[in-house]
Amino acid sequence: MMIMRIYLLFIVTTAAAIFIWGCAPREVVKEEEDDPLTDALIEYEQEFDPSEYNAPFVIQQDDEDDSTLEPERIPQPDREEPDTPDYMQGFRIQLYSTSDMEAAQEVLQVADSIFTDHWIYIVYEVPFYKVRLGDFETRFQANRTLANVVHEGFRDAWIVPDRVVKDPPEKILEEEEVDLDGEQNNEEFEEEIAPE
Repeated sequence: MMIMRIYLLFIVTTAAAIFIWGCAPREVVKEEEDDPLTDALIEYEQEFDPSEYNAPFVIQQDDEDDSTLEPERIPQPDREEPDTPDYMQGFRIQLYSTSDMEAAQEVLQVADSIFTDHWIYIVYEVPFYKVRLGDFETRFQANRTLANVVHEGFRDAWIVPDRVVKDPPEKILEEEEVDLDGEQNNEEFEEEIAPE
């Protein structure tokens, strides 16, 4: 029993000595070295004048008139700048959430082809890309659309509060879709009038 007490006392005093020695401040001795690069840098910084770099930049052009280099200027009619949308607190339907941006883009394209009358957004909230549909002012409006979204195959879709565009513009179909529809209509029309 006495040996255990002596051994324990030895361990405690050794640990205390190591702790006190480890916490003691140390003197750091820094040797001065002559570094030619440091001396050159100090000298350069003292002589540096940044006002020399404020000179105007001049481009010299050849006297030859080469009309192929300059694009032809077409006068543009006065255009109004598009209005920036007004935002308000509302609701959207979250279709998908992933940390893979490419997967979110694919879901956006699929949803955009299915839901042609609603805007589809990707909202990035670290670390997820969330694909959301619509700009609904009330939860009731979002809930009516949610049934259609679930019916179209997005079974995990749910309504989330979000900042939405107040009075969003109507979506315009891409030109390719319009052309394809027009071509199909022409083919059907030609079949109807073709002689048998």
